[in-house]
Amino acid sequence: MSAATARGDRLAFSRFLSDDITSIDSAGKLRNKTTAVEEMPPGNSQVSAEIVDYGDGAVVAIGYGLAGESPARILQAWSRKEDQWQMVAFQGVRAVGNVTPATQRSSALPPSSGSEYDRAAVQRTLEDVRRAANTGEAKTWGVLVTDQFLATSLTGIFQRKAELMRDLGMAGRRDDPLSIAEMSVRIHGTLAVATMRIRDRANAEFWRTAILAKDSDRWRQAAEITTPITGTARSQQR
Repeated sequence: MSAATARGDRLAFSRFLSDDITSIDSAGKLRNKTTAVEEMPPGNSQVSAEIVDYGDGAVVAIGYGLAGESPARILQAWSRKEDQWQMVAFQGVRAVGNVTPATQRSSALPPSSGSEYDRAAVQRTLEDVRRAANTGEAKTWGVLVTDQFLATSLTGIFQRKAELMRDLGMAGRRDDPLSIAEMSVRIHGTLAVATMRIRDRANAEFWRTAILAKDSDRWRQAAEITTPITGTARSQQR
């Protein structure tokens, strides 16, 4: 895929993207597949990459060095369909103050897909994870996420499971100011992607992508990234 972007080959690039991909940049602009291909980025300088294997799914954590800008932290979700790996979600974040606000509106969220049973199970896991985080129940939270769980902070720092469990245990109960404005849950075999547009009490908006992996009949959260929505990418609905 990197080779395709380097030579400007949009057709080859498009084959690596699922039809329902959500591609969210660090300014909070969401692109669907059509827009992502039209606005295919130039090749970037990849600083580091970590791949966590979940069978027919994978989570990829990447650090990019972008010319003249602060480093970006990126999470990707990939799904294998037959012999072809495709990216089903992409999202980046940079430290606040180092982002040029979006100048175009976001694409619409793709519709939810997959069985109702799996989508309901994914939403239950997400609700349980959020509840455990809000009440400071670190052990309960730890059972609900994978051992390789990875998240990014709003300042663009990768955070691991052990670190987050320690912070939860120290923080105790907290008041969660975030509400979900819209949500899409897509099932890709043993991997699920939940993309949410969320708001805080000050009406600031964020994209949050949660990636979940299926272990036997149980869904556990494998990764999470939250990115502020800036400029014209913000929803016009209030």
